[in-house]
Amino acid sequence: ALARFSALALAFGLPAFFLVLVNLFTLLGSGELWSTPMLADPLGQKALGLIVVLEVLGWFWLQQVLEALEG
Repeated sequence: ALARFSALALAFGLPAFFLVLVNLFTLLGSGELWSTPMLADPLGQKALGLIVVLEVLGWFWLQQVLEALEG
């Protein structure tokens, strides 16, 4: 169970944490969110979709690795 939680944290928690952290720092520094262009521009939206797909694929991959290690 701990290994699965670690995989979940690595696949989704860490990227989400850094997204929030970077947005907070740029908001405090410049008054604009770092992710604004990604959310507003169609190319940025496609990139965000690709990021989500790759995150989910990475999570599935980690699950397979954990299952192989657990036997």
